[in-house]
Amino acid sequence: MIDLETYVVGKNRFYAGIFKEGKGQYNLWTELDWKTFETIHRGLLQQNMALIDVETYTVNGKRKYMGIWLEKEGSTILLSGLTWKKFYDKWVKIDRDNMRLIDLEVY
Repeated sequence: MIDLETYVVGKNRFYAGIFKEGKGQYNLWTELDWKTFETIHRGLLQQNMALIDVETYTVNGKRKYMGIWLEKEGSTILLSGLTWKKFYDKWVKIDRDNMRLIDLEVY
């Protein structure tokens, strides 16, 4: 799986995902608070896993996060909690180091 979305219809939460052919390890975590998400992200980075998709949504008024990690093929950077100006400025800077944006969430 390389992309995961979630949405609510009535009282039911649904999921939609995009899968691609491939081998290797992956991790999927859902319904995490931000602190737990960051902890898992740091741990998976140390295990050579790259965050390729992040989603945010609310459950009973509380912000939740989910992510997909695949075996890493290069460096990754997670930017979060920034205004558009600060986000864009950092994006321009890391673009010079050949980093490419692969996923963007707005909430």
